[in-house]
Amino acid sequence: MTVVVVGEAVIDLVDTPTGTRAVPGGSPANTAAALAALGMHAALRGRLSTDADGGRLRGHLQAAGVGLDDLLTVAAPSTVIRAHLEADGSARYEADLRGCADLGWQPDELRRPLPAGTTLVITGSLAASEEPGALALEHWWTALAATGSTLLAYDPNLRPALTTTDADRVRARVGRFIAGSHLVKASVEDLAWLAPDADPAQVLTAWVSAPRGPLVAVLTRGAAGAVALTRGGLRVSVPAVPVEVVDTIGAGDTFMAALCAQACEAVRTARRTDPHVDPAVAMAAWLADAATLRTALTYAAHAAALTCTKVGCQPPDAAAVRVSLTPRAGHGARQAPAVAQ
Repeated sequence: MTVVVVGEAVIDLVDTPTGTRAVPGGSPANTAAALAALGMHAALRGRLSTDADGGRLRGHLQAAGVGLDDLLTVAAPSTVIRAHLEADGSARYEADLRGCADLGWQPDELRRPLPAGTTLVITGSLAASEEPGALALEHWWTALAATGSTLLAYDPNLRPALTTTDADRVRARVGRFIAGSHLVKASVEDLAWLAPDADPAQVLTAWVSAPRGPLVAVLTRGAAGAVALTRGGLRVSVPAVPVEVVDTIGAGDTFMAALCAQACEAVRTARRTDPHVDPAVAMAAWLADAATLRTALTYAAHAAALTCTKVGCQPPDAAAVRVSLTPRAGHGARQAPAVAQ
């Protein structure tokens, strides 16, 4: 069972009080690494540069256990993003994205067959919002949704401070990605930009109620935890997990990975009874039980919180999440925005 994540792998230049460090990052790459850490067979479909940063990213992904066979190597420069850490551990970003490798998708590059055994495909972030590559990625996503052959999960993970694409076009594109996806995870920051005057609960309700839309929509709310709404009418929320925050880079990506890993496990379980079950049918059955969905959200929240306890995106493995889920006494921890964007 393979999960393919489509999108960018970047170099983050992180400014801290003690200096600047260069670390591999990018939301899709982080998500793929988190999936691998949690024991999933994860592959990244991305465009890596031939430059030194591209080589560094390839080495990082390989060390993280991410499958590299679906990566392309291109002559365009690597994407470098400067991340400024605030006092509360949150990050703000700046970059020049013009001409970078990650955003140059061509239609034929995406039409390649997916790896054998692909159960779920994830996309989002810059590769799915920034032109010119987002145009090709959107068309491919729509075509993939029409086949119904695999589960599709989408995380807008918007970066308005970095965008050079017209805002209205980005908002319309986000809507089309949502319409073609089975699972959508968005943050309060995403919704504040997408629909600044709307009630977030109403936005999620509209997504899952549309004729074409996700089976489940999840909103991550930082220190307020996370809430999920399903097409079947369930509303489930979980609290954030108290940890000592170092930084929040990759927390939302880890949440997405952990949630998608749970969805894949639901498909795996269903296939023990019916090897030919439609993955969307298996996922819908999984979402029909509030307790099961709450367990999945709690697992994702703990995975995200553990990521907040380390510098950069260093996602936990499944064993660490299980330990975190074990009730235990603890005092003095500061509540993490464990599911931050």
